[in-house]
Amino acid sequence: MSNWISYTGSKKNEYKKIFKDVDLSLYTDVVDLFGGSGWVSLRILSLFPKINIHLNDTDKELFELWKYLQ
Repeated sequence: MSNWISYTGSKKNEYKKIFKDVDLSLYTDVVDLFGGSGWVSLRILSLFPKINIHLNDTDKELFELWKYLQ
């Protein structure tokens, strides 16, 4: 594991580090590999509402929540 991700889970606190060198305005699709609570995906959508988010996680209830929020 890389030193810049301090712990497993809650990417909310790592968002700025994860995306500091990524210009999301250049993309039409983003894959959130470890969806978790969906916070990163929702943050991206709040900034770039036209991006298509592909959320990946093994938690079925997360997908139901995600559908409801969309």
